[in-house]
Amino acid sequence: MQAEGSLSVRLIGAVAVMRDGVALPVDRPRQRAVLAALALRAGHSVRRDELVRAVWGQDPPRSAPGNVHTYVSGLRKVLGSPQVLRTEPDGYRFDVPARDVDALEFDRWADRATDAWAGDDGEACLAAVAEAARLWQGVPLPGVEGPFAEAERHKLDERWLTLRRLRAQALLASGRIAESLAESTSLAHAHPLDERVAMLRSRSLYCDGQVAEALAELDAFRRRLREEMGAKPGAELGRFYEQMLTGEVDSEHGGAGTAKPETPPTPAAGARAATRSGPAHLPHGPWGFVGRDNELAGLAPEPGLPLVISGHAGIGKSALALRLAHDHLERFPDGQLYVDLAGSLDSGAAPVAEVLDRQLLAFGVHVDDLPGAVDQKAARLRALLAARRVLVLFDDAADPEQLARLLPEGGNSAAIVTSRRRLSSLREVRSVPLTELSPASATELLADGCGNKLDVDPADPWLARAAAFCGHVPLALRVLAVRLAEAGADADAVRGFVNEQGDHEDPLEVLSPEGDGTGLSVLAGLEHAGASLSRDARTGLSRLSTRADQEFSFDTLRRTDPDWPGPSAEPSAVLDELLETCLLDRCGEDRYRLPNLVRTYGRRLARQPDSHDGGVL
Repeated sequence: MQAEGSLSVRLIGAVAVMRDGVALPVDRPRQRAVLAALALRAGHSVRRDELVRAVWGQDPPRSAPGNVHTYVSGLRKVLGSPQVLRTEPDGYRFDVPARDVDALEFDRWADRATDAWAGDDGEACLAAVAEAARLWQGVPLPGVEGPFAEAERHKLDERWLTLRRLRAQALLASGRIAESLAESTSLAHAHPLDERVAMLRSRSLYCDGQVAEALAELDAFRRRLREEMGAKPGAELGRFYEQMLTGEVDSEHGGAGTAKPETPPTPAAGARAATRSGPAHLPHGPWGFVGRDNELAGLAPEPGLPLVISGHAGIGKSALALRLAHDHLERFPDGQLYVDLAGSLDSGAAPVAEVLDRQLLAFGVHVDDLPGAVDQKAARLRALLAARRVLVLFDDAADPEQLARLLPEGGNSAAIVTSRRRLSSLREVRSVPLTELSPASATELLADGCGNKLDVDPADPWLARAAAFCGHVPLALRVLAVRLAEAGADADAVRGFVNEQGDHEDPLEVLSPEGDGTGLSVLAGLEHAGASLSRDARTGLSRLSTRADQEFSFDTLRRTDPDWPGPSAEPSAVLDELLETCLLDRCGEDRYRLPNLVRTYGRRLARQPDSHDGGVL
C-alpha cells in the first residue's frame, strides 16, 4: 500500500498515522475523529463546519470550531509537514494519495470485486476480494466516537459483509463448493439473521449433495427470524425453497464459471451425501437454559407416546423441547429431525406435503422418487421411521389435523411437539402445558442473559422486581437482558429501570418499542392467538383480565360476574377455548389462572371500545 518512507493512514483495525512502519502518536479520541474525517476525504477540502458535525453531531458546544483548529494543529505537529495537512479558505485538505488510506484502498478493491462479478469474471472477483481482505484488519475506526465515525463504521462493516457474501458466491460459481460452504458457514455464525447468508449456505449445501441439510438450514432460519424478529423471510427465499424441493434450482449467477447443478445432485455427489443413515438436523441446544427442573425430571421422548409441549408465545416451549431432545440423543442413533411447522405464522402453517417431502429427503429419498399423493408420502415416511430409532421435533404445530399424517406410528421412533395450542383432541399423547418460570429461575435467567456485562448481584431484590415486570416469561426476560447488557447495566441502572417502569400498566408496550423486533414477538405472538379467538372468547378474556383475582374457580367467576362472558355466550365453551389456545391455565380441580402477560394483553383488549358491552368487576 505504501512505498518505503511514505506516509499512510490506517483506519481499519486501528487508527494511526504510519511513517516508515512506525505509528505516530495520535492519542486524543477527538483528534482521531478529525484525522478519520480528513483521511476519508483525502485530497479533497473538508469544511470546518463539516468537521464539527463529524465530531460532535448536530448540537456541538460553542468551543467546537476552536477545538477543531487545536486538533488540526496537533496533527500537523505529528505529521511534521504543513504541506500534508493544508488550510483551505473554509476548511482543510489532507494531501495523501487515496491508495495510502487503507479504508479508501479497501473501497477501491471492493468496487473492483463488484464490477468483476457483474461482468461474469469470477476469478477476477475473487482476486479483488482477496486484496480487500488483506486490508481488513479488524473493526473500522476503533475507539473513535461521533456520528461520522459511527456512520463510516457501519458502512465499512456492511461493505465487508457484502464482499464475504460475494466471495462465497464466486467460489460456488467456480465449482469450489467446499470453500464456499466453509465461507457461508462462517458467515451464518456471525450473521444468523441475514437472509442472503442463509440462502448462500443453503445453496452451498445443496450443491454439495446435502439436499435435506439445505432445506433444514432454511427451516432453522425461518424459526430464528420468527422468534427473534417477529418477522418472516422474503419471497425469494420461499421460491428457492420450492426449487430445491422440486429439483429445479436456478443458477444464482448465469455467467461464466457457473458450476451449480441444474438438477439435484445424486446421492453419490458431494463429500457428504444425503443418504447417510443418521440425519442430525436439531438446532443447537438452548443457550442459558434455566429452570424447568420438574419437567425435565419427569419427561423423556418415548416411541408411541408423543410429547406435546404447549403454552403461549415466549413461554419457552422450543427451548424445553430442544433441551429434552439433546438430553436423549443417544437413544436415537438413526437420526434426529427438526421440522418447523410454522403454525403461528400469519402466512399460514407449513403444508403437510412439503413437510413430508423434507423428511423423506433427509433419509435419502431422491427428489425424483418422492411419492405424489400426501397419503403415499406419509406411508413411505412411516415405513422408513418404523425401521429406525429416530427422534423428530415438530416445532410450532398449528392443529391436530396438521399432525395427523406426520407423527410416527409404531416402531422405535419418537416425537416431541410444541404448539401454542393444547392440541387436546390428540389421543395417546403426553400433554406438557408450560407456565411461567418460578421467580427464582426468572431472576437467574435475567442475570445470565446479561452475562458479564451486568455488574449486579443476582440476589439483588431489584433484579427480582425487574424479572417480575417481565411476567417471569423467558422471551420477555431475554429482551430485557439484552437491553440491560447493551446499556452496560449496573445495580443502579436496574433500580432505575424498575423505578421508571415498575408501575407501568403495560409491560408488553415497554418491552416492544417500535423497531425492537425481538421484543415485538412477545406481543405479536399474543396478538396472533387473540386474533384466532371467537368474539365471545375475546370478550371473556378482556373481562377476566380486569378482575382483581388472577386465579379463580368457576363458581367464584359465576358468582362475582354472573353474565360472564356475555348474555348469549356459553361460559364453559369460552373457558375451553381459552384453555385450548393457552391463554388460560388450569391450576387445579375447577380452578383457573390467567398467565401474567396474557393478563396484560387482555387489559389491552379491555381498553378497546368493542371489547365487551358490560362492566367488569
